[in-house]
Amino acid sequence: MTAAQPNLRRPIWQGVQDANGLWFDAEWLDADTRTTRMLEAWSSGCRAWRFAQGDVLCFPHPRRMACERASGRVLCLTPVGLCSGPISESERAALPPRDVGVVRGAQWQGLSFSEGEALDLSRAIDVGAYALHDTWDFTPPLPRLDASRLEGKDVRKVLGDAIPPRSAETERLLRKLRGESTLPDEQGDGLRARGSLLGTLRDFFGLFSVRVSASGVGSGGRAQKGVRQRTPQAKPSSWRAALARVAMFTRVSRLLGLRQGAHLRRMMRMFEDGNLHEALRNALPLGGLDDSLGQAFGGLARREHLGLTQHRGVATSIGLDDELQAHLQQLYRAAFARLDREGKVDEAVYVLAELLNSRAEALDYLVKHKRQAQAAELALNWEMAPALTIRLLMLAGDRERAVLVARRDGAFSAAVQAMGKDDAGLIAQLRIEWGQALVESGDWLAAVDAIWPVQEARRIAAKWLEQAEAADEVLSARALVQRAVLLPDTLDVHGERIDALADPAVSSDARTAMAEAMLAASGNSPALRRIASALLPAIAADRAAGRNAFSRKALDRMLRLAADPLLRADMPDWHTPPVDAGSSLWSASTQRTYEAPAAGLHAAFDVVALPHHRYLVALGEIGVAVVSALGKVLQRYPVPATRLVIAHSGGVALALASREDRWRVSRLDLVAHGVVDLGVLELQHFAPEFDGLGWSVVIRDRIVVLDVTAPDRPALWHVGDLGGSIFAAGYLLQREVYLVHAQGHWLDWSFALPNRRRLAPTEYAPREGFHTVIHSFGTFLQFRFVYEAQGAIWLELAKWQRQLRLCENLPAEPRAQRVVPVASGLAVILEFEDFQRCFIVAANDNRITAQFDWPATSNLQLRAQGDKHLLAFDDSGRILHVVVDTSVAHHVSLR
Repeated sequence: MTAAQPNLRRPIWQGVQDANGLWFDAEWLDADTRTTRMLEAWSSGCRAWRFAQGDVLCFPHPRRMACERASGRVLCLTPVGLCSGPISESERAALPPRDVGVVRGAQWQGLSFSEGEALDLSRAIDVGAYALHDTWDFTPPLPRLDASRLEGKDVRKVLGDAIPPRSAETERLLRKLRGESTLPDEQGDGLRARGSLLGTLRDFFGLFSVRVSASGVGSGGRAQKGVRQRTPQAKPSSWRAALARVAMFTRVSRLLGLRQGAHLRRMMRMFEDGNLHEALRNALPLGGLDDSLGQAFGGLARREHLGLTQHRGVATSIGLDDELQAHLQQLYRAAFARLDREGKVDEAVYVLAELLNSRAEALDYLVKHKRQAQAAELALNWEMAPALTIRLLMLAGDRERAVLVARRDGAFSAAVQAMGKDDAGLIAQLRIEWGQALVESGDWLAAVDAIWPVQEARRIAAKWLEQAEAADEVLSARALVQRAVLLPDTLDVHGERIDALADPAVSSDARTAMAEAMLAASGNSPALRRIASALLPAIAADRAAGRNAFSRKALDRMLRLAADPLLRADMPDWHTPPVDAGSSLWSASTQRTYEAPAAGLHAAFDVVALPHHRYLVALGEIGVAVVSALGKVLQRYPVPATRLVIAHSGGVALALASREDRWRVSRLDLVAHGVVDLGVLELQHFAPEFDGLGWSVVIRDRIVVLDVTAPDRPALWHVGDLGGSIFAAGYLLQREVYLVHAQGHWLDWSFALPNRRRLAPTEYAPREGFHTVIHSFGTFLQFRFVYEAQGAIWLELAKWQRQLRLCENLPAEPRAQRVVPVASGLAVILEFEDFQRCFIVAANDNRITAQFDWPATSNLQLRAQGDKHLLAFDDSGRILHVVVDTSVAHHVSLR
């Protein structure tokens, strides 16, 4: 408080005034009464401070009120700050400016907000007397998991009666390949077959073999309802290699070779004699399989049908030499040509896809014969490239399923590129769906680019452009450049906005974004030239001050784009001092030390970094807020949230609020500021980021990708029956990892992104006494802490047999310790009585690269956002944001 000042002629306001706040004097009111009155006058956006002399409540906007009926003394804004009474010009000259000025004891006293205590009045509200009642939830707890429409059909279903049914012998063979028990009559057949040495050897090796004539059958695991898992990569069977060596030394291989050679000779004779019906049923598939399991020990069997394998899989081999394979290929090609001439399309497709393993050629052949629907079903079932599958579905008139595949695999762009010149109408339909998907994922400007080539959709594109222009200042600035490219005649109405951005005193973020958009834009319209001419002086000033990193070449390009001879004549030489981009958090040569921010007013339950120095903060039951780098609330969303899931574009997010064993989920549109309630889900695990359309979750030990753009949350893809319960899930940059408890060991179910093809399954034995976290270095890490009596703490990593000394000479053992995996390292948190300490460890060289201390009274949480951001936050409103690429830290206090 400043020293007392002379008396004022009019100490209070009278009549009706535009009040900016209220003063509650401590001489007249006790603390509880002052708090109660401030709560009564509170509205959204108000702020409060407490001083020794009294309390101040500031309104976000002037409020018209009668001074005599106000609950406190009215404060109005004057040239010297908020004052409790009017001040004349002569009095104003004698008073220094202060945040608040009140008349106490007939004297003016000035107060500064920095001297007071910021109040959080929500903590003064007692809700203990209110009873809490469970609400009745009418929302279905599980999403619709029926994704069978994207499974496709096998060839027998596609070709129908053209392929005869399997014989009983073939059914028995398939059951044996699947590992199912044989029927009593089959056992009898087997006993009767043991009359010869060759039959005995066949039965012995038949216990292990997979016959070549059924290659690929059963390789995909148990059938699942819905979009099945992608075929895993196969490894050669070690037992097959061992048996091959045994067979070689015991001369059994000679007998097997005789049997297989005899079958080949009979089969080739059938082709040469023109007996295609029998030749095709005894033919041996060639090449094209993803992998081989090893040596085949069983004999080659006659095929009872011409059905194609259901999807590209793995098989055994018999080691044909190149010359024989080339001869077989010539026979198969000749057979295909004959079948084609005879108009036997079904048999010709069989030769291409099953014998020659030319499945893409088989699909082209079906399209040539106007069988697009059959080709589409087979492409789905064979897991062909998404772009090819989408094109075939569109040609078949199945637009809805084509869009589902494109949304599932993120393949709109590739599908548009794959469409032919004669498919203009289909391309237009696909582009419209593409644009809608981009809007739903929060990428509005990309959505405009996607549908702009469609003439009849440009009105929709213009509305999306207007929506982007009404968003935050950076997205709005980029939208202006897009308007200059697409709708140059409409730029005039935005002249004031362009002139404001050209002011060097305005923040450079939006101006830099516009410059980047101009450099990436095509064309040279008068509208683009106008923007370049207006902004270039300020952009050059920003470069000289180090506020952007444009090169001389880029500045020259913008000068040429402006095409302004006067600007060129007046523009001085570019001043481009070196810009320190900083070093990565993982490669920095020296260890960095960060400070914890000052406490704020609201608890942060979760935080994600948004583009352009903004943050999305989960505030618990009071909602979600977008805040600036200064902690100021820019936008509020009235949905409860304790966890956040952010889209890669930063334009869409999911807000999750814990409800006992379930989660209430809401979808937030951060551009159009819309909210969609997705209901309540029973989630075991969920991905912290998503592409804006499909969200990976675990529900009742089933891996599901939900379409969160639809209120009923249909499943785009799912896998179940993993052989146990999922106890850990990790959502990494290149893959998703699920660890399953299965009868004393762990199963690793990993799927490569973005197509979610299952990687080779692996079994692990858990280490006793070690904790486990999923990490990009080796799928998961097992670790434990070791404390020495001398005060040293070690982190022991089991897999690499490493130890890292974290601290030494500590007075006591930490009361708790945690490990949080981050993109390329680990965050280790040690909790002591007086403070918490966090170490950032680079996993590749086991080195501490940064550390920071945190108050012990706060609940410190860490979150790694991809490989770009590391965020630390707590229930006292502190946010520490470290940009991984530059190691730069930003401090935010929630206000």
